[in-house]
Amino acid sequence: MHNGLGLVFPSEKPLRIENLSLFVVVSLDKVLIDYKREKGIENVKSPDGKDKIYFMSVTEDDKGDLWMLTYEQGVWRYNGKTITQYEVKDNNKDIKLFSIYKDNNGYIWLGTHENGAYKFNGTSFEKFKP
Repeated sequence: MHNGLGLVFPSEKPLRIENLSLFVVVSLDKVLIDYKREKGIENVKSPDGKDKIYFMSVTEDDKGDLWMLTYEQGVWRYNGKTITQYEVKDNNKDIKLFSIYKDNNGYIWLGTHENGAYKFNGTSFEKFKP
């Protein structure tokens, strides 16, 4: 899974994140396409009643869980069965998020425009202090 995947899903319909595989071979006289769609995440709604959840960035951890970042609605973690939302705050102020990244040691990091970096500590995201 790579970062930078922007997805928009209406909340009044089931939310689906599907794993798509596409294999294309082009020769001089024909194009062969192998396409496969697998079931993804369903029935997730925005906690604040907004009609869309926009995932700005997605990464996959070492366990295969998907971590999906929104600009204003925190981080969503999908383990294949359940989805969990993690709010990201600094002194009770919601933080606007920009990117999510898994480093070589398996840690999940968040990037912001104005509030520095945040690291997942196993239960929540805490501000990184060098």
